[in-house]
Amino acid sequence: MAEVDTTGFAAELGEQLEALRESVARELPGVDWSPMVLFGQVAALANLLHAFYQRLLADMELTRSEQAVLGILRGGIADAPGDLARITQQTAAGMTRTVDRLEARGLVTRRAHPSDRRKLRVVLSEEGVALAEAMLRAEVAAQHELLAGLDAKQRAGLAAALETLVDRLAPAHSGRAGRSASSS
Repeated sequence: MAEVDTTGFAAELGEQLEALRESVARELPGVDWSPMVLFGQVAALANLLHAFYQRLLADMELTRSEQAVLGILRGGIADAPGDLARITQQTAAGMTRTVDRLEARGLVTRRAHPSDRRKLRVVLSEEGVALAEAMLRAEVAAQHELLAGLDAKQRAGLAAALETLVDRLAPAHSGRAGRSASSS
């Protein structure tokens, strides 16, 4: 993975977010605006990770949805188009387009379900298996490189904090009421 010089980026971002928080606090006093800085950092991280994955996958000429499908198929998690769509949070039409692109490249084939002729399975070709394995190896190596600056305790703390935020946001995303801290 090519080195990217981000020296000072986090500090600069933090300063900008803190200045924004202070400005808003002056204009609208009496409210604790401190979460703005943290959520600004999370939003910046999400944007940086999106760009990171685009660069990583560009070398393999894959989109993020194609990468997800190849990984799911290689891991044996699912092979039905409906299940692939649900897991990747795509529409059925979006999954059809993703599988069409992978099939056109010779990476997957559609096969009849062995016990239900109405259903289809998506199966990796030999080329698909090879690309999925190369992709997974490259992805994990790049992730290790990104996390190299965190020790085991920091990784565990980050994982726990992210799990808590995901649990609180997931119900709102799906339209269900969120869990309160007292119900956790």
